[in-house]
Amino acid sequence: MRPFLSLPEEETMTLQIGLEASDGFVVASDRRSFSGQIFRSTDMRKILVSDENPQVVCAFSGSDASRRVAQALVDRHRNLKDDSDATKHFIEESVKAARDGQGGEDLEKQLVLAALVNPSEGAGRFWRITFGRTPMALPLRYKIYGGEESNPAVYFPEAHYRESACVEDLELLAAHYILQGAKHSSSVRGLDIYVAKNGSPARFLSKSELAQLSKRSAAIARNLDELLYSHKEPIQ
Repeated sequence: MRPFLSLPEEETMTLQIGLEASDGFVVASDRRSFSGQIFRSTDMRKILVSDENPQVVCAFSGSDASRRVAQALVDRHRNLKDDSDATKHFIEESVKAARDGQGGEDLEKQLVLAALVNPSEGAGRFWRITFGRTPMALPLRYKIYGGEESNPAVYFPEAHYRESACVEDLELLAAHYILQGAKHSSSVRGLDIYVAKNGSPARFLSKSELAQLSKRSAAIARNLDELLYSHKEPIQ
């Protein structure tokens, strides 16, 4: 189990996840935004991509500061190079540009996760980006978390993620993580999922697709309750 990020209670966070599939990747986020301790909206898209030829996908934790950094990464994606060191430099310079554009505002404790649509060999698929006085970009493979990482729903991807799973399978796992996370935190609401499948255009899932995943997630939770308390033998 990876260590959790320790956050003070007053730091209200939302929930994001990136999962690498055998044929692409999935990024999911809730849609709640906030300013300080005041929730402004429950309908804000927090997964950002470039409108044309997207190379970088960013999910941010819900604050104005993290949104600015995510937008800077997406806007500057044409400067992205094809190796891990250059990618790290590109990310850190983008964070500095976003921070400096706000007069050096303190962005400590903010978090953005980034996914590269077509990473070169040796470059990480996912990047964990933290920023404050010194921006840090950490490459990760397979899965990455953003926002409220101590949410109990983290059990599901930690226990059930498989590297061999396809995009379609991981859509449900990502959706279940976000939706179950909402049951444990008032700062998590709504659902967005962005998928990139090899050989197909990357895209956001439609409202009908999200509704279907929500139904399947609810069925998983309901069936688990029945297995725990029905005293029946589990299905073999």
